[in-house]
Amino acid sequence: MEYIEVSAKTVDDAILEAAIKFGTTRDKIAYEVISQGSTGFLGIGSKKAVIKAHVRTEEEVQTSRKAEKEVEKILEKVNDLFDDKYETYYIPAGRQLLTLLASQKTKLDYDSIDLVNRKFMQFNESIQSRFEHGISNAHKFYPIPNRKFDTGRISSEIRGGLKGDYRVTSAGERLRLDNGNDIPVNYASSGQQEILWLYNQLYILMLREEKAFVIIEEPEAHLYPALQKAVIEFIAQFSNLNQSTVLVTTHSPYVLTAANVLHYAGRLGKKYGNQVGRVVGKDKWIAPDEFTAFKLEQDEQGHTSAELLVDDETEELRTSLIDEISNEIGETYTKLYYLEVDNEDT
Repeated sequence: MEYIEVSAKTVDDAILEAAIKFGTTRDKIAYEVISQGSTGFLGIGSKKAVIKAHVRTEEEVQTSRKAEKEVEKILEKVNDLFDDKYETYYIPAGRQLLTLLASQKTKLDYDSIDLVNRKFMQFNESIQSRFEHGISNAHKFYPIPNRKFDTGRISSEIRGGLKGDYRVTSAGERLRLDNGNDIPVNYASSGQQEILWLYNQLYILMLREEKAFVIIEEPEAHLYPALQKAVIEFIAQFSNLNQSTVLVTTHSPYVLTAANVLHYAGRLGKKYGNQVGRVVGKDKWIAPDEFTAFKLEQDEQGHTSAELLVDDETEELRTSLIDEISNEIGETYTKLYYLEVDNEDT
C-alpha cells in the first residue's frame, strides 16, 4: 500500500490534493492528520496542514460508507430528540475590523481567515444585494404575505440605531446619515460598523422567516449605554418574532440590566398583560422559562467555572456579580470623601 505525505492550507485541501495525486476521488482517500495547520492572525504566521494519505481498499470504502450512514441516523435521532432543526449563525466580535476587510475583498484570501469569521463575511456578502434600495425596501426581496411583524417599524428601529440608512450601490457599501451626508461604511463610526451587520443579519433572517440559533459575541462593543439597551431589545424582539434562540456573550452590565428589565416584563406580563405592554412592547418580553444567564470565571489553574446569575427567589438577574467594579469605585470614592471631611474638620 502506497502512502504519501501532503501539505496544504487546510486538511480538506490536503485531502483533495492527495486525491488528485492518486488519480482518484476524495471519498476514497484514507488519511492521518500530522498537523492541523494554523491560519495565524489574518494570514500572518500561518502554517500548512499536513496529512499522511493512502487510497482506501474496497473493504475500507464500504466500511466507511456504512459508518457514515449510521452517523446520519444517529444525528437525525438526536435532532428529533432535541427538536434541533435550526441553522446556526455566529456573529463574532471585531465586526468593525471585518467591515474593513470586506471592503478589501478583492485582495482578501478567504482561506487565511478562520471558519467562523469567513462564514460571517460570506453570509453578509450573500445578502448585500437585498439592501440595494435601503433597509426599508429589503423586505421586497422576500414577498411573504401576512407577516407577524411590521417591516416598516422594524426597519425604522434599525435605521434609528444606525442613525442612517444602509444601502449597497455601484460605489460600494454606503451609509446615508440622518444629517444628509452619504459616506462609505468603512468611514462610519466604530459603533455603527459594529452593529450594522448584527442588525442586518437578524433582519434578513426575520424576512426569510428562518428559525435559527444565533450566537452573538459582545453586542455592546463601541456602543453608548442607550444604544446597548436598544440592541438588546432588538435581539429579544428577533428571538420572539422569529421563534429563534439566541446566545449572547457580554462584558457589559448595561446589557445585563437591559435584559433583566425585559425578563421582568416577561414575568409580569403573565399577570398584567396589556398594562405591561404599554411600558415594554410585548414582542420584546423575555419569557422566564426561556431565559438563563451565567457568569464564567477562570481560576489560576485555567479551570473555568459557571455561576448562575438568576436569583432563585426573586427570579431576577444578579447584575452586581458582573459589575463588582462599581462597588469598588464607590468604596474608593467614599474613602476619599471622608478623608476630605476629616481633614477639613481638623
